[in-house]
Parts: sequence; structure tokens; C-alpha cells
Amino acid sequence: MELERAIFDRRSVRFFTDQKIEKDKLRKICEAAIWAPTAGNSQPWILIPITNPDTIRLVRTVSSGLLGNPQALIAVFSDKENNIRRMGPSGGSLAEMDCCFAAQNIGLMAHAFLWTESRAFATC
Repeated sequence: MELERAIFDRRSVRFFTDQKIEKDKLRKICEAAIWAPTAGNSQPWILIPITNPDTIRLVRTVSSGLLGNPQALIAVFSDKENNIRRMGPSGGSLAEMDCCFAAQNIGLMAHAFLWTESRAFATC
């Protein structure tokens, strides 16, 4: 997939199939996330792939933006405290921004899979 097409055609998916996501694809999506740029190469993210339907339902209770019924999620957490220790007072906001870059890579990689497979990923 060309980069321009990936950026301009990507949309937040709200309707999903029941197709299960292969672990190899989730691993590749997470790998795309860890290649995101970070301030000072801090890599402050914690990525948790979730495929258990009960856990996805629990995540939905605290994430009002999660719509539809995805077969997989990747939760992205920032280790702000460690980043503050390493980078000073601005480390917390830098960690959040870096996690946003990682999440963007997750969305773009999941979108790339959508061109060859059905809509089974949550990319919002």
C-alpha cells in the first residue's frame, strides 16, 4: 500500500466481522507501533493486545469511543512517571505524544491489513 493512500484513505472502523485476528498480524501491528518516533528514544509505551471477548467488553466500559464489536484491540499505555524521571518535567507530556505516534502506526498498519482482509480490527 502506498503511504499517501494509507494516510488519506484510512477511516475509523465501526463495523466489524467475526473473523478472528491471527497472532502474527497482531504482532506485526505492535511492531509497527514500536517503530514510532519518540523524544530521546524513550519508547514510553506499553502495548497490550487484547483478543478475549470478555476483556474487550470490560475495556468498552471505560472507553466510550470504542464502538462496534472488534475481534482485537491493542491498548496503548504511557509510562509517564518513568519518562519524567528520565527527561524532566516535560517527560509526561512527551510520553503521551509518543504514545499517540505509536497509536497512529497501529491504525495505519491495521488499515494496511484491511486492504487484503475483512474489517476485523478496531482502528479508532
